[in-house]
Amino acid sequence: MENSAKEEKRGLRLFGFPVTADFGALFLLAFIVLMQESGGPMGILIGFVAASVAALSILAHELGHAFAVRGFGYGTPEIRFTTFGGVTVWRGRTQPRHHILIALAGPAVSLGTGGLVFGLVYLFGMPGDGFAVASIAIRWFVWINLIWGAFNLLPMYPLDGGQIVRAAFATRMEPLDAVRRSAILSIIVGLLAVGAAIWKGYIFAAVLIGYMGFENWKTLSQLREQSE
Repeated sequence: MENSAKEEKRGLRLFGFPVTADFGALFLLAFIVLMQESGGPMGILIGFVAASVAALSILAHELGHAFAVRGFGYGTPEIRFTTFGGVTVWRGRTQPRHHILIALAGPAVSLGTGGLVFGLVYLFGMPGDGFAVASIAIRWFVWINLIWGAFNLLPMYPLDGGQIVRAAFATRMEPLDAVRRSAILSIIVGLLAVGAAIWKGYIFAAVLIGYMGFENWKTLSQLREQSE
């Protein structure tokens, strides 16, 4: 996911981009590890591998956004790890066509790297029995990147797909109308996605999507109040 920033923080930098993490992000990684606790020491190891791969995958996704932002001349953005993944933030208003390409850059990295590793495994196979941890890391890497890349393309704000839809609307109508229409579409998509997630038993995904849907509903309500 990506967004615009009001301020820049100092701290860890990667390729010149500031990288920060809030408490929620650390809690999420710890939760991934603890989910495997019932498996004993090997389960804990798998949890650490999964959490590390998740963090690296999210970082790569956000670097895609960050390089695109800098490439289009919007300065140096900041990458933030949050409870629900990551976000790339920067100052200033973005041209809609540039915003579409910036939003596409993250999923492109996720799907591209996940697809590349999947292709290599398909051609050459997984590492042997002596490299069990490596095999687990590869499986998690492919799964997380393909799922995360595809999920972010849902046309629901503030996911990348929602950013793309809002920017596309902004090329044809007034900004407030673009926000209104993207919020309506996000709520419709959110209701369908929550139902599908619950049906499949993906509770965390249902909570995440429900939260985003609620935020879009609040945006729509605020716009209606302003127009009255």
